[in-house]
Amino acid sequence: MLNPFVISILTLITTLAITPTIANTNLNTLNKTTTAPNSTTTKALAPNLNTINQLNIQVKAIDIQAGYDGSLNESYHKTSGLSLAGLVGIGPLYTSTEDLEGRIKKTAVNSTLSGNNITLNANNNINAAGVDIQADNSISGTAKDINIQNVNNTDTHYSKHKKVKVSLADVLGTIAKNPLLLKKESDGKVSFT
Repeated sequence: MLNPFVISILTLITTLAITPTIANTNLNTLNKTTTAPNSTTTKALAPNLNTINQLNIQVKAIDIQAGYDGSLNESYHKTSGLSLAGLVGIGPLYTSTEDLEGRIKKTAVNSTLSGNNITLNANNNINAAGVDIQADNSISGTAKDINIQNVNNTDTHYSKHKKVKVSLADVLGTIAKNPLLLKKESDGKVSFT
């Protein structure tokens, strides 16, 4: 009977060869080999593949990307009110304020590939974004294109503020400019309000 650890390694190797996306994978073992030259593209999001000896991956295409942690904090406050002092021309008759403030924070969680010797072979491309590759002895890779990119953390602050003030003079001025604003039609009857 096979050791459960060996079974889990074989399952992961098979998964790497046939699954389009693998997320949050952690593997610590002596040797790791995945061979599936005609498989679909292998995509790994935030994996940690650590071997003591060999790490060999051979597939159609390799995409390894960092994962992300994120947070959203937002606050919204709205006030409005009428003021009787506005009827006699002291200050506004009506005021309204709206305040929206927020922060979106996105933090990269880098992937790790480590081992004594690392071999990455792809028939198409190898894309690594936010990957810490640590080879004690050697690293080799063959592909049409090999793209290695850093990923950035983002911290975005945003705010929106809206304030409306309406005075008695504003109301009377609008009515004087366009008295038809007071006209109301209902069921073919015209009335002035």
